[in-house]
Amino acid sequence: WEIVSFAPVEHGLAVLGLADKYNSTGAVVSQQWTGGTCEITLRDGGEFLAWVRHPPLSATCEGLSIPLTCDGVTGRLRCHLPPGGVRRLRLTW
Repeated sequence: WEIVSFAPVEHGLAVLGLADKYNSTGAVVSQQWTGGTCEITLRDGGEFLAWVRHPPLSATCEGLSIPLTCDGVTGRLRCHLPPGGVRRLRLTW
């Protein structure tokens, strides 16, 4: 089996969810934009994956700054969120 996931592009961001989960997009509970900030609620922690047109300036999870890796050629954005239940990731441009 192979699973292909699709995600809408909104404001230059497509949230693909948790790459280390079998159904990555199923881990996304909600996504809300306020100005240049997107808050993404996920069912758990893990390897977050998204596509971005431009890399965000910062990322926080539960109020703590977290490191990002962003490939400028492909637009692939990755970061690790700590496990342990629902996580709120905030990306700011």
